[in-house]
Amino acid sequence: MAARLAEFHLDRLNTDHDHAQDGRATFDLAMKNAYDLILMDMDMPVMDGFEVAQKLRENGYVGTVAAATALTQPGDRERCLAAGCDYYLRKPYTEKDLTDLLEL
Repeated sequence: MAARLAEFHLDRLNTDHDHAQDGRATFDLAMKNAYDLILMDMDMPVMDGFEVAQKLRENGYVGTVAAATALTQPGDRERCLAAGCDYYLRKPYTEKDLTDLLEL
């Protein structure tokens, strides 16, 4: 459901975007394509977003990665950034939140 909402917002913002079903697919897509932004769900099957972000950075990925997560406990933001994310976007986020992120 959250992925469909994100895609709805991204469509309304006229962006080109891909969607990966799991963390492994996210990693594979990122290593094959140049993205302006990866909107990283931190709770994915196969590999979670923390593992994907860390593995991307270990493999030299320098693109922007934003954690898009429902993890909002104390320390979660810092944990996302420490894993290799550049930004932390807390769910539920709005179209304006995405617009602001895309304009950075």
